[in-house]
Amino acid sequence: MKKKQTKQQEITIKPELLDLLPTKMSIKSPYYYEYDDLLGSIYYLKDLNESQEYGWMQDINSLPLSWTMWLVPIQDQGNILKKLESYDRQIENSLAQRKNQIYATSLQAKQRAIREMVNRMTNNERVFSFSLLFQLAYPIKFNDPAYKEELKNLINELTSKMRLYGFVLDKINFTQDKMLLSYLPLGYLFPATQRITEKYMASWHIATSYPFTKKSLFHKEGVVIGRTVEVQEELEELVVVDRWNPQDPSITNPNMVILGRSGSGKSYATKLYLLREWMQGARIIIIDPEREYNNIARQIGGKIINAGSGEYSINPFEVRDLREYMEDEDRNVDPLSIAKSRTQTILKTLMPNLFYTSYNFVDAQINRLYDQFNIRSGIRNYDIYSTHDYPNIYDFIELVESTPPDDRNYDRDLAVAVAGLSGMEKFFVASEDIEHKLDLHNDHFVIFDIHDLKEQKLELQRAVYFNILTWIWDYIRKDRKEKTILVVDEAWILLDPNSPETLQFLVEMAKRIRKYMGSMWIITQNVNDFFQGRLEESGKAVLGNASFKLLFKQAETDIPRILSLYTLTEKEQELLSILPIGRAIMIAGDNHLYVNVKASPFEERVIQSGK
Repeated sequence: MKKKQTKQQEITIKPELLDLLPTKMSIKSPYYYEYDDLLGSIYYLKDLNESQEYGWMQDINSLPLSWTMWLVPIQDQGNILKKLESYDRQIENSLAQRKNQIYATSLQAKQRAIREMVNRMTNNERVFSFSLLFQLAYPIKFNDPAYKEELKNLINELTSKMRLYGFVLDKINFTQDKMLLSYLPLGYLFPATQRITEKYMASWHIATSYPFTKKSLFHKEGVVIGRTVEVQEELEELVVVDRWNPQDPSITNPNMVILGRSGSGKSYATKLYLLREWMQGARIIIIDPEREYNNIARQIGGKIINAGSGEYSINPFEVRDLREYMEDEDRNVDPLSIAKSRTQTILKTLMPNLFYTSYNFVDAQINRLYDQFNIRSGIRNYDIYSTHDYPNIYDFIELVESTPPDDRNYDRDLAVAVAGLSGMEKFFVASEDIEHKLDLHNDHFVIFDIHDLKEQKLELQRAVYFNILTWIWDYIRKDRKEKTILVVDEAWILLDPNSPETLQFLVEMAKRIRKYMGSMWIITQNVNDFFQGRLEESGKAVLGNASFKLLFKQAETDIPRILSLYTLTEKEQELLSILPIGRAIMIAGDNHLYVNVKASPFEERVIQSGK
């Protein structure tokens, strides 16, 4: 009965399609066929892993080959379910008898795949007969016998690439003619070929197989991120991202995290993207500890503020009343309490060895100081005070030092600690004409250069960085402009496991900046610093919640943290430690891309000027 059915099926090819059949076809070996001037071979998908990533065939398409996918509906789904459950039991018995660990591992992988399929079927997901055939053909070079080696190299490249995704290819001996006829667009699959090549696949697995799931991203507007990395240059595609209006529900905010070890290309990429955003009208504000961006600012007429010299010092005690500029949810907070909290964080950062029981005395002395200057909560308008009407760090030191030992506000450890603030005061006392110096309304590319602090103690660098960051945050909310990017470069400087308030401020700022038409970019080479002690939860939040992540080559010690933050495929995990300079894994919402960052000649001149 089967033979008759096969014979009847073998003559169902429509006569008008017969012209598509290859002429003069002959079998040259068990694995190759030859027709006209081509030497070819048909492979099929033999085995697949239990989990597939979206668009896994996109990389396969970069190879010089073609393929045919057969999807045949299965009417009797119950029969397939029984077969799969039977296979599961057979594997279970084999595992009980086998002692070879390598073979057992292979069986366990197949068992997981079968059980996932059974689970999907029990949840009413349909299963199909799935066959995937690949044709690899090469022109016959009659004067060059090496052409067979070229075909073998192509086959090896394909099989190696498929193996990265957990897929195994195979071929059928002495049946290349039938395989070729099944591969051609004749609407006909040889029954014998189907029996050998078919796999049962649920609709979800089939969806992941489609190459139409692009590994590219092209928003209608936005900036060019780079090109996708492909085997052949002509197959590379532009990646264009609109962080401000992406029309993608998986992209929930415009924030970006750029991570990479020193020399990986992250600074170059940051400069390039900032330049492109600036050219499209964005206002750029950068805190720059390494003096990376000054040359760009000079080239395009930006403003450089030497915030590490003391010339532009900001008084953290100053109350900045922004209630009229804030969103509704932020207006209920008293500006004086914000100033007190900011000052407490800065003072605790400057005195890292202060025992925690002394923190209450820091808070008490700050409250006393504001009372002495007659600045109290409940004032409707703090604009009645000028910048120089507020207390400053000199006043705080003097108050602590003048407090007698028998006073309830006296703390011996605090009295010792404030003596260590000597020489740091100038960075926290408002300089003359500071309001005019920091009027940035007409500036669209602004750098707060704190490089001069590099030789200072880390606690001073951290406190100044935080003081500037809080001032910029207030300025962004007060002078609101469409599309403002704040770059927090070398963000690890802010991190202190004994004082998590600085990182928590970053977390809150990242949540709210979108409401003020802004985007925060956090750049760092030290991922592990975000997970020290009490910083871990806030570190996860600030690095994980940005919709855009750009991952350059990582230090081996940072990779486990990266993997705990982001869901990456096996291939992406392998790339993290071997990425060439200028190449990165980009995550944009649910989209994952392997990109090559390149500048145009004009951009290159601007970025590299002065080097």
